[in-house]
Amino acid sequence: MADSALVTTAQLIVVGLAVGVAAFVQVLAGFGFALLCMPIMTLAIPVEKAVVVSTVLSALTTSWQSWFLRKDAEVQLVRRLTISAYVGMPLGLVILEVVPDTSLKIVLGVSVLLATLMLARRLDLRHVGNGMDVSLGFVSGVLNTSLSTNGPPLVFDLQARHLDAARFRATISAVFALCNFGALGLFI
Repeated sequence: MADSALVTTAQLIVVGLAVGVAAFVQVLAGFGFALLCMPIMTLAIPVEKAVVVSTVLSALTTSWQSWFLRKDAEVQLVRRLTISAYVGMPLGLVILEVVPDTSLKIVLGVSVLLATLMLARRLDLRHVGNGMDVSLGFVSGVLNTSLSTNGPPLVFDLQARHLDAARFRATISAVFALCNFGALGLFI
């Protein structure tokens, strides 16, 4: 490619496919947009560009969802997860800028596998205090600005607390929306 700013038709098709599939899953499950979108997009475009594209689009979908689901959100949990994610976001941005693209793709693949294994265990951690929310929120913030895959720690946290479906979707949508706008601010 002569000009790295140009996007080929093949790249647009891959990105469009990634976004379409990921948006469909996001609407059904309430999460999963970046988790599906990022690995597919990074086949066609650099991680640094994919992170920004994913975050912009995710901000739109999660804001819409969180607005319509807001009555079921666990406000204190949203607050803890969001504040701790904001603390982790600058570190994620440094990682995005410093770590090579290939290494980020490896980390993305490993983190998706680890998240899948952790979620499959379906642990009951309702008895664990707020420290779990703060720790996983921080990790989510780091992943948000480095790989745009902040969902796995949040999903694990909310599933481990055994929230019912309505509270789960509303809470995670609110955290995603708030964190996506914070990440966009850092990207700018």
